[in-house]
Amino acid sequence: MFIISCKQVSPLIVLSINAPKPTRGLDALSNCPPWKGKNLSSGGRLILTNSSLSSIPIYSMGMYRLCEENHHKMDTIRSQFFWRGAGNNFKYHMIRWNQLCLPKDFGGIGILNTRLLNDALLLKWVWRILAQRTGDLCCQLLRAKYLHNKTLMNNKNRTRSQFWKGIQTVKHKIRFGLAFKVHNGRDTIFLDDVWLTNVPLRLDFLEIYIKCRKKNAWVRDLWDGEA
Repeated sequence: MFIISCKQVSPLIVLSINAPKPTRGLDALSNCPPWKGKNLSSGGRLILTNSSLSSIPIYSMGMYRLCEENHHKMDTIRSQFFWRGAGNNFKYHMIRWNQLCLPKDFGGIGILNTRLLNDALLLKWVWRILAQRTGDLCCQLLRAKYLHNKTLMNNKNRTRSQFWKGIQTVKHKIRFGLAFKVHNGRDTIFLDDVWLTNVPLRLDFLEIYIKCRKKNAWVRDLWDGEA
């Protein structure tokens, strides 16, 4: 559990969140012995891998960006269960794990990629903070505590909070599918954000982007609002 108190909102308002430990779920994965798949076909083990083993750490991944060591450990446990199934007899892994994690349309079998899932779950927090919905007390407190009247995309505050470090690490990925309303141009990057056409201007004017010295300039700095 961690507590967020915020003077900007009210000294009496305290948010208590039952946050899991970053490694919660790994122990549960470790305690799943391969014999549980003894009488299952490879298709049955695939379903159990996705529905059970891959979903155990979701709560932790929704709060923290797990390190590569944790993801590697989860991949090891899941791959051993999928390939070995019965007993402790060694069996060769016929295909690389990252290939199996691809969607079926791309040659994989659709096993969940925990790295991508981890980022996607944290990006839901990024979207909630950007959306600024009325009545979302949790995000109001997060903005007051960490943003200090700045926008999330412009904020570079890296505190000791592992939750916020994860948010700061993945937030740029939301730009891939996000379109901005310019307004005063204070929060929109001229070349990298989608605001004038359906793609960032750096893709339409690649040669200019390569030669540009101020690639992170804001719209307000380069455009006066007139055609």
